[in-house]
Amino acid sequence: MTTTVAGRTRIEGLRGRGAGGSFGDGSVAWTVHRERVLLLSGGRSLLMQAAHPLALAGFLGHSAYDEEPWGRLWRTAHSMMMAIFGTREQAEAVGERVRAMHTRVNGELTEPLGSFPAGTRYSAEDPELLLWIHANFVHGAIVVYEALVRRMSDRDKDAYHEEMKAVAELFSLPAAAIPATWADLDDYVEDMVASDVVTVTQQAREVARGTVLGPPLPLGLRQGWPLVNFLIAGLLPEPIRRGYGLGWTPAHTALFTATMAAGKRLAIPLVPTPLKRYSPRD
Repeated sequence: MTTTVAGRTRIEGLRGRGAGGSFGDGSVAWTVHRERVLLLSGGRSLLMQAAHPLALAGFLGHSAYDEEPWGRLWRTAHSMMMAIFGTREQAEAVGERVRAMHTRVNGELTEPLGSFPAGTRYSAEDPELLLWIHANFVHGAIVVYEALVRRMSDRDKDAYHEEMKAVAELFSLPAAAIPATWADLDDYVEDMVASDVVTVTQQAREVARGTVLGPPLPLGLRQGWPLVNFLIAGLLPEPIRRGYGLGWTPAHTALFTATMAAGKRLAIPLVPTPLKRYSPRD
């Protein structure tokens, strides 16, 4: 049984970790997010989120991404890890900070963005935008986990989806506003991508170049970043990939499939566990 008080999830049988105490060693959320390769899902999720013009407007108007391209990404990742792996108190403190930040992120479009005309209002407290952000975090995590770790059963996907509703509530999205099952969430993302609501605008492409696709990096990391971009591109739905101008051919698909298979079967298993998996004590 779950109830919500002031945006905080309360769940019977608390295990004392994560959002509202709903996570622990037996949770699918811990199993999935222990894998450090899930960092790839962060880049994918940001590109998906930025493809919604109103979500992008909040990002552009209330984030100095061009001055600190890693700052927002790190803060978002830290908040999510605290929500999942932190103590109940840490998770709720993160929730309070995020909810307070959401109250300040609002305004109206000064120019048309995608199918939205100038003057359209946006707010980070809008349940529809919160759902788009949440859905892409959950959806992206499963896509990357299955691509680089192992296949998930429908039962585990449903369990993960259900567990992550506690994180959604922590950040002010009521569980009742979220599609009931994983299959419903998957359909929601697919339908949104196919709609005229989700559109990769020129502004979204500029954000992508300044953050995920072309961030300022030390020389050593810069040389390997094309591989990261290639993997992220392969993980995106085709319409989104095309919108960002990421060229893709059957040869790319074949190479991507082979690279993922090699990573899952050969490379990742050889990585020492402390480097491969996040520990709640890190």
